[in-house]
Amino acid sequence: MVTVTGPARDTPRPGRARRREPYLDGLRALAALHVMFHHIYVEVYPEEYGIRPHGLTAIVSREMAVSGAGVALFIVLSGYSLALGARRDHWTLPDGAWAFYRRRGRRLLPPYWTALALSAVLAATVLSAKTGTHWDVSVPFSATDVVSHVFLVHDVIGSSSAINHALWSIAITWQAYLLFPLLLWAIRRHGMRRMVVVTVVVTALIGNVAGAQHSPVLLLRSFQLIGGFAVGIAALEITRRDGYIHWRGSVARPPWAAISIGLLCLWAVASLNHVPFILSMGALIIALGTGSLTWLAAVLRWRPLVWLGLISYSLWLVHAPLVHLVWLKLLHPLGLDVGEPATLFALLGVAVPLSIVTAWGFYHLVEQRSLTPVSLLRRRRELDAAPETPRVHAD
Repeated sequence: MVTVTGPARDTPRPGRARRREPYLDGLRALAALHVMFHHIYVEVYPEEYGIRPHGLTAIVSREMAVSGAGVALFIVLSGYSLALGARRDHWTLPDGAWAFYRRRGRRLLPPYWTALALSAVLAATVLSAKTGTHWDVSVPFSATDVVSHVFLVHDVIGSSSAINHALWSIAITWQAYLLFPLLLWAIRRHGMRRMVVVTVVVTALIGNVAGAQHSPVLLLRSFQLIGGFAVGIAALEITRRDGYIHWRGSVARPPWAAISIGLLCLWAVASLNHVPFILSMGALIIALGTGSLTWLAAVLRWRPLVWLGLISYSLWLVHAPLVHLVWLKLLHPLGLDVGEPATLFALLGVAVPLSIVTAWGFYHLVEQRSLTPVSLLRRRRELDAAPETPRVHAD
């Protein structure tokens, strides 16, 4: 039997009741950067047209070729962050589910709708032509695509990649939010262990079956990401217990850093889906939160990374059309075509800083306006440790 409670650690120790966690923003920055780097990679080496790098370029760009890792990490972090408030209230939403949905909607939707509108204008005008790049999956788009994107069901109806191919993950994130109250109920009713195991196993099975059958419904193929949300919730609880768990009556503190590395290697060698990566990121967050990886936490607390984590949502929303715009209007006229290593490195050198600067402006002009004073306060508190609550048992 496994629980996520620790021994005599349920009472916070002096100096640890409130602990800064800026490394979470560092992880958010890395998630957003990976997504952007991947989209730069597929802009130059679009899988749709069978174009692949060779030689040294293939080796250097290997991690950039991996799809979905940044999204998976971001969703694990979302589960961790949202669990902070719920844990303080004994795994409940004091104001109820609808109030939670309204708060999440105010936070997520105005920037998303703004980015969607800007992307639609670009995709209907200067970026409307097929060019033999990955951007081709975004154009043309239909009225159905617009409606499904507005209501965040574009992973079920229409084309999930239409208008702006980077926005498919926002639908998955929103659907994870919708399931959050159900996951909290499962924790209260059945315990943390059962909630996590059942959620991860069921969502992984759905994702694998749908992927093997090439399901046209992206939600089914990406369902394993919902398991990442549950893993993030469990990571928060275990972190607050100093990394201790109960195993059949005994108490243990697993080597979370080693577990994270092992799972990451398993995912890299036999990557059938993102479940090993999701579990690896959960273990990594626990290791960081319990002081096992002080050197990595110091790197993630680097101010530029923390700042980038602050604007990571804006970067997520705006980078894809900018990447294509840079290639189409600047690099392609210079003779830098798809499939060429020089195009990849030139795009990295130009599109990355341009996207970051644009995201900074978008954050201040749009995203920050969607943050109420209460949301801003909650955002600051997210970096602090939550007061301890009574134990959560598996049975």
